[in-house]
Amino acid sequence: MERQPDRRRLRTRKQLREALFELILENGYDLVTIEDITNRADLGRTTFYLHFKDKEQLLLQSIDEIANDLISQIDPSLIFFSSENLEYKRQNLILAPVKLVFKHASENANLYKIILRGEGAFKISNRFRSIINIAAAQIMAVRIKELEIDQPSLPIDVMGNFFAGTLLTLVTWWLENDLPYSIDEMANMVRELVLFGFSKQFPV
Repeated sequence: MERQPDRRRLRTRKQLREALFELILENGYDLVTIEDITNRADLGRTTFYLHFKDKEQLLLQSIDEIANDLISQIDPSLIFFSSENLEYKRQNLILAPVKLVFKHASENANLYKIILRGEGAFKISNRFRSIINIAAAQIMAVRIKELEIDQPSLPIDVMGNFFAGTLLTLVTWWLENDLPYSIDEMANMVRELVLFGFSKQFPV
């Protein structure tokens, strides 16, 4: 019996989040009011303020939750290859985390669209990007160690930010165009672009 209030609380917060996401995509963040959110969620204003201070806090907490959920799945310490074949490791350096990102984006499409469109205050969209940039740099560091590279030719934070920025741009395009390619297809194309650039498409 004691767990029921927790379930109700989670259900209420989910209703408010989903209402906010729908309204932002329909009208833009700046035009959404607390009244709009509670009307869409079919809840009272008092209920809203029991959970959140304002719509910014609601969105920020949602971003933190989605980012932390993603990072928990692509924690670099959990991503490893048992193969001793260095070429196999190099080819799969990008694939595993990229697949997870596209899968996660498809499961949380509305929030990804909001974040990646830059809806809301700058700190809201920047918060998610910063978290992903840090995670990407950590993954790069682990991969470099696995591949037994003593000193990469470029700084790890530069590579991490480049990789994260490219990936998030492609995720945005993919979602906005109704997932024209499968998760596996997107992951393989990202891997090829990161590893080889356009050299395969436009050989010199």
